Amino acid sequence: MSFDPVAQTFLISRQNFPNGLFLDSISVFFKTKPTVDTSPITLSIVNTLNGYPNGQVLDHSIVTLTPDKVNVSTTPHYLDSTTYTEFTFDAPVFIKPNTLYAFIVQ
Repeated sequence: MSFDPVAQTFLISRQNFPNGLFLDSISVFFKTKPTVDTSPITLSIVNTLNGYPNGQVLDHSIVTLTPDKVNVSTTPHYLDSTTYTEFTFDAPVFIKPNTLYAFIVQ
């Protein structure tokens, strides 16, 4: 069984971070998760081309979690760590300023 990935583009402002920044994790909110299927959930950061993810994965940006590590919530809040799932990278991932990236969850 295959699933369509979900992607969200983002960029870091040169005004706020003129030299770019290093991401050590990304937090994602889930409303539901599979209870029978134990397929892992993978997050990665990729470059984009013309505003669309191009599949070129940034170094150290792939994190895979099993469903038991995924928090779900119908009332998510960024200050409540029980309502989000944090994908922590093996090493910090460099993000250039004013460059469009996407993180993909599948």
